[in-house]
Amino acid sequence: MSTRLEAVRVHFVMVARRAGVDQVVPDATGNAWGDVVAAVGAAWSALTSRFGSAGLVGAVTVWRVASASLGGRLLAPG
Repeated sequence: MSTRLEAVRVHFVMVARRAGVDQVVPDATGNAWGDVVAAVGAAWSALTSRFGSAGLVGAVTVWRVASASLGGRLLAPG
């Protein structure tokens, strides 16, 4: 997983940029895991600001954002 951290971070930054209006992209800190967590938080923030915390089909949680945006491929090989 650690070899794909940058790809995961980029994915969530793109989710944040597409979903958010004037969404601030988190700065890289040099810590790969911290950067991924910040990007997931930015995506969650963008989606909740656009659709509200209740969402369209239930509460918009960080875990639902991560799961839905990755389509279950987070731990998939390749």
